[in-house]
Amino acid sequence: MVARTEELGLLRDAFARGRTGQPSVVLVRGEAGIGKTRLVEEFIAGIDSDETPPVVVAVGQCVHLGTIGTPFLPVRRLLRALRGKVGDNAFREAVQAPGRLAVLGAILPELATEGPASLPGNPGLLADAIEQLLVNLSFERHLVLVLEDLHWADASTLDLLRSLAITDDGSHLTIICTFRLDDLHSGDPAAQFHGEVSASRSATTVELGRLAPAHTAELIGELSPGLNPRAATRVAARSEGVPFIVEELVGVDDGTLPSTLRDIVLARIARLSPDARDAVSALAVGGDRVDHAVFAEIDARATAASMREAIESRVLVATDGAYQFRHALIREAVYNELLPGERAALHEQYARALQPRLDDGETRLATAAAEHWLRGGDLPRAFDASMIAREYARASLAVTGAIELGDRLLNLWAQIPDAEARAGTTLADMTVTIMQECNAIGRITEMISIGTRTITALGAADPVGRARVHRCLAVAYANGDRPREERLELGKARRLLEREHGRSRDATLALVVSMELISAVADDRLRFRGEVDECLELAQRSCTDTEMGPVLTHAAWALADRGFLLDAARLIERAVEGSLLSGSLAARTVESHVLDLLGRFDDAAEVSEQSLTLAGELGVRPGEGLLTFFLTSVAWARMALGDLPRAHAALSQAMADVPEDGGEPDRGRIAVIGATMDTWDGRPLDAAAVEAMTALAGGDADDRLSVMVVTAEDELNRTEDASGLGRRRATEGAVRAFAPLADPSISTHTGDLRAALPAMARTAHRAAAEGLAGEHLAQLIRTRDATIADLGDDPGGLTLRAVAAAEVTQAIEQDVVDAWHAAADAAAAGFVPVRYRLYAEYRLAVALTQARDTTGATRMLSHLIDEAPTKGAAVVGKCARALASRHGIRVTPRREAAPPDPTTGLERLTPREHEVLSLVAQGRSNPEIGRKLYMSPKTASVHVSSILVKLGASNRTEAATLYATALAHGDAD
Repeated sequence: MVARTEELGLLRDAFARGRTGQPSVVLVRGEAGIGKTRLVEEFIAGIDSDETPPVVVAVGQCVHLGTIGTPFLPVRRLLRALRGKVGDNAFREAVQAPGRLAVLGAILPELATEGPASLPGNPGLLADAIEQLLVNLSFERHLVLVLEDLHWADASTLDLLRSLAITDDGSHLTIICTFRLDDLHSGDPAAQFHGEVSASRSATTVELGRLAPAHTAELIGELSPGLNPRAATRVAARSEGVPFIVEELVGVDDGTLPSTLRDIVLARIARLSPDARDAVSALAVGGDRVDHAVFAEIDARATAASMREAIESRVLVATDGAYQFRHALIREAVYNELLPGERAALHEQYARALQPRLDDGETRLATAAAEHWLRGGDLPRAFDASMIAREYARASLAVTGAIELGDRLLNLWAQIPDAEARAGTTLADMTVTIMQECNAIGRITEMISIGTRTITALGAADPVGRARVHRCLAVAYANGDRPREERLELGKARRLLEREHGRSRDATLALVVSMELISAVADDRLRFRGEVDECLELAQRSCTDTEMGPVLTHAAWALADRGFLLDAARLIERAVEGSLLSGSLAARTVESHVLDLLGRFDDAAEVSEQSLTLAGELGVRPGEGLLTFFLTSVAWARMALGDLPRAHAALSQAMADVPEDGGEPDRGRIAVIGATMDTWDGRPLDAAAVEAMTALAGGDADDRLSVMVVTAEDELNRTEDASGLGRRRATEGAVRAFAPLADPSISTHTGDLRAALPAMARTAHRAAAEGLAGEHLAQLIRTRDATIADLGDDPGGLTLRAVAAAEVTQAIEQDVVDAWHAAADAAAAGFVPVRYRLYAEYRLAVALTQARDTTGATRMLSHLIDEAPTKGAAVVGKCARALASRHGIRVTPRREAAPPDPTTGLERLTPREHEVLSLVAQGRSNPEIGRKLYMSPKTASVHVSSILVKLGASNRTEAATLYATALAHGDAD
């Protein structure tokens, strides 16, 4: 190998980091024939076998055969190689838990000790099991895992590797992935994977370029020392510095060099005997690697001599009872040289060779068999094999692969006369199942595409089936922030169901109605509550467990929006507990929303953070909306808690997840959160943020109310300490901001309105003080009063009632003081955002000043000047300082805070979290905690995050200190 010293050094640097316990990923990329595999082989050959800890190298090769690969094929090969290197006992011990062993058995059947386990369809379980395996093996060994030609990897493999490659867990672990750049196309799963992993801080990119002329000459000299200078010059010029082309050209005997890459490759083939050429042609149709036993059935004339000739001519290599091409470019050139009829005939021969093995239960061959039947022109058999391949993908937890195979089946359906009998299901049922799988992992674009294509194919024969597909399309449009299309699809579904009867009709109707309830305009809350109960009763009678989850989720959202928060919380708890893969993330979006409305911000943040982890394990792709939702939910909850650094961090990640095209509603929501932080921290609103918020003007009640609130609060905050005309105009602007309350679709959403109540009450109070009047103000007051009347008796509702009551109190001074005392005390319980608690305390300070309670005012103002700026409410601190100055109140310097109570927060930890915290206090890392407690490092990380939130600790060291102090006092369990 020549001229790759720098690139080899990058691989060795990554390996050295792995020696010190820093996991790393290396992406080796370049065009076809540039020497990626050769570089990796050179690196592996240079590893010292006597290293401590010992180095274990395992390779997984991706195979190119059609558009849908066998699920997890390269991962399966890599794990088998790893098991062979470390031994079966060590492999099983590293897996640890029997449940994880059963999960791995889904892709490595030889691991199963009993019958096949019944597993939930959660690919995150597989990622968790493999991650735990690698982490444990890498404590006493240095694992070097090589995945070749990832540009051909199946989608399920890429989803799995995405979570493994970006992780920082593992002790001695080096992952090397090779990519052919000219096969990476924008939007392809492989290209997305490459982009995400290359952005990871643990990733190193090794770019292989073409050789310089001097290095090309050096390579020619090594390959053919006797080549005359004139010929060497021609080879160098023709190769253009691509090592593979150099190797091919130096073997050409005649004086005329081939003019194209295809001709260069075929020139080597042309030198073979006719029997060897026929064998090579047949092998090219079989794929990159063909088992000898299978090939013997394809070309019975292929002799050992002809195969040996092809190997000695450096066209093929033989390994582990199989043949494969020395380079993928050779196979591609040979395959493309075949006539269409020749290819189809050979594909059919391969299919016939694989089918008996498939019939005998070797279901892992189903994807390859289906591809060969398809290319051989036998569509019914391709359909049958694709059905088996899809079930194999689902059993292997390969959701993405199952979706791709399902899409193929839907495309073939119309061409198979007895498709329903062969599939054992209806076209509508299969479509709905595939769309639910898309929804589960956030593949909204594919979900819409599959649904719209199938609606046309279904025709009028199955109205209930068509209604079910329309309902799934409505879900897709709802998740994609397209409310108009959502309503249209629900309307189509309902019309189709009007004249139908039976269980399936009733279940579909319940699903449709539960979605309609979310956007329904309900003037009578009690009647609306009754409609929800009727929907739930219908669902209870007719829905399966799988169908019940979405009904509960939609009903919970509808109840929450109308202010029935405790009822909504109970429903969503049932939905989360009973959700399968298809509903788990959807239910969690509603759970986070309900917790936020209840004022349980720490729990809302925890649910959203855990959901982000789950979304990553499920293979949810960036830019599909789910990740953005959970990131903005984290930001909103953290802002409410006064934790602005974490809120800003989540907001930055959310903005990075929004696609350039079609992400306007998400950008608007991000802008609302950023603007809220700005206005309360005393910064003017950014013009770009104001423009971004306009995208929410036609959105749902929640979005529109959030824009009203931040717009009004900006007017009020800027002039809280002002007087005169400027204050009056700002107050008028705040009233105008609430003008959309006249829309019944907003004014009936009591749940969303309660979050806006502090701003509504504050605006109405300012307007009354300024002597304003008008219909906008009258509507604002009516909505305020109705919202107060509909508040529940939950802690958040009681707090909001106290805050609103204080705003409307305009009697004698002592009554105002008492009202704001009650509001501040209620807000201190933490069920309203910290900024509203601080503002209530400021208004209390104003009341105390007006009541001439200088001592009380001094104490409160000193507190506000110290705390408000640290909680994202600098505008409150500024107003407090101005108030003190106007009234000649000398605020006292901040006193040293008393040492924190070492038991604070510890009583909120679960028994499992206590176990995790004790190990954190010992200085254990997440992988070490995982090994000790039989959980994955990611699960350990989730527990640690939850512990930090509950303890109010900013990092692990602080949490460990709190635990150690409590232990010393005998307060830690």
